[in-house]
Amino acid sequence: MTTIVNNPTPVKESGDKKGSGFLVGIILIIVFLGVILYFAIPALKNIQPIQVNVPEPQINIETPEIEIPDTPEVEIQDTPEVEIPDTPETTPAE
Repeated sequence: MTTIVNNPTPVKESGDKKGSGFLVGIILIIVFLGVILYFAIPALKNIQPIQVNVPEPQINIETPEIEIPDTPEVEIQDTPEVEIPDTPETTPAE
């Protein structure tokens, strides 16, 4: 039995594009890179370290008024002498 392969003949695309899509794509890429460089180069020149300013927390607590005298008052009391009884010597148990 004979096998018949029916391949259609290639169709030549007609049109007057002839690579104009490729050219438009290249032009768009060049314009895009130009815009990026136009804005990126000055931005890169002005890079500075980031400064974060954190404000001091505001706490609504009244500060107490403390009066400190010029000379402190010190009371010294003599303690009576107390005799400590002698402890008897003990021998260790064998």
